[in-house]
Amino acid sequence: MIEDVGRDYLAKVKKGVGQFKPGGVYWCGTKFIGFDTEYRKRNGIPLDNGSSPTADTYPSTIIPPYRDQDKLLIVRGGIGDLLALSILHNAAPEVIVLTTKSLFPVLEWWQTTPKLKHFNEPLWMVKYPERITDVAERIGQTFGDGDITAGSRENWYDITARSVGKIGLPGRPQLKQDMKPRYMDRLGPESVLIVHRATSINRTAELAPILQALEGDSRDIYYYNDERKLVWHGEKTWPNPTPLEQYLADLYYAGMVVSVDTSAIHFREGIAKPALGLYTSFTTESRTKYYQHTQSIDLKSPCGYQPCFMNFKRCHVGEQAEKQYGPTPYAPCLGSDNERMVEQVREALKQYQYA
Repeated sequence: MIEDVGRDYLAKVKKGVGQFKPGGVYWCGTKFIGFDTEYRKRNGIPLDNGSSPTADTYPSTIIPPYRDQDKLLIVRGGIGDLLALSILHNAAPEVIVLTTKSLFPVLEWWQTTPKLKHFNEPLWMVKYPERITDVAERIGQTFGDGDITAGSRENWYDITARSVGKIGLPGRPQLKQDMKPRYMDRLGPESVLIVHRATSINRTAELAPILQALEGDSRDIYYYNDERKLVWHGEKTWPNPTPLEQYLADLYYAGMVVSVDTSAIHFREGIAKPALGLYTSFTTESRTKYYQHTQSIDLKSPCGYQPCFMNFKRCHVGEQAEKQYGPTPYAPCLGSDNERMVEQVREALKQYQYA
């Protein structure tokens, strides 16, 4: 299930509503698609189990866990997650990824491009006398992400492989090696791209310490500002926010990438190019244990809770800091409060073993 979308359920449409077709089965959730939500509330009908004038709804769990069915369904959001899940590109005769349409360019980088589905189109169509459960039984879905979001300390590739009963899958993204980005090269080979933001504040770093660690580096330094505009440090700011495909092109063409635990480190590993990953709330063991082309370090900090394995809930130290000093857009262990951060990043760059 996708993180932070509310309760997920399946809806079989009975009466067409806009683009939603009669007989279509849609993956729904309280934060993206809802059929007759107010009607259900008034009549005491559960969102994920019942009937209304527009649709019959069912728990998403009528699609069982994957165990060698012909079709594997992956329902996810997040660039980094989708890159990691590329290890499942050939785990079933047909692999279906259901996500937002804007993320389709990420999936095109998989070694084998999966069947792409977005939330505003039906997962499948049901025609009488076929029942929704008849089709659901022929599909299997992954459930391993529940352990990951719950804070498991196990490597996420091991969790993913076990969730589909395929022990021994590769522990690193499986991306195309001969693919070229559709967008232009804005950086050049003598560049370092800093990616200091993640979707979780607990994995987001303050930019200043990383820039300080790179002082004296002869390469061109780039990063993204608060508006997602590319900045050539001290020289130029691009006028427009960076779209997803340009972001992937920037990651592809950069000579070196320094990244927190986010999509950048996983994309660079998948395309076999160097990058330095900075880890605090999660460990390198749990994320990049099997990586071969990138290197990651566990940054040490004064925080007694590190590693906290907290993803979207604000960490205890961060909560206390915000009460005292106001909002901070990064984790304390990845900012100026960590006096050892600059030294550790600088030393890791100095010792980096390029292939």
